[in-house]
Order: sequence, then C-alpha cells, then structure tokens
Amino acid sequence: MVVRIPELEIEDNAKKLADSIEEVCLTAKDRKVSISPLGSKA
Repeated sequence: MVVRIPELEIEDNAKKLADSIEEVCLTAKDRKVSISPLGSKA
C-alpha cells in the first residue's frame, strides 16, 4: 500500500531574516538609535 505524502509549504527563512533585519534597522533609524556590531567595544 502506498500513501501519498501531502504537499508541504516550505518557508523562506532567508527572506524572513532579511525582512526582520530591515525592520529593525528602519525602526532604529526612526528612533535615531546607534546599533553597534556584535563584539564591538564601542
């Protein structure tokens, strides 16, 4: 007996990550917040 495997929707994690980064940057820009890279001793 063969069972059909249902179609799965594959999430685009790279696009979600890029959208999240863009949203954070735009929010920070609106608030005039300085963002330092990780590991920075600023």
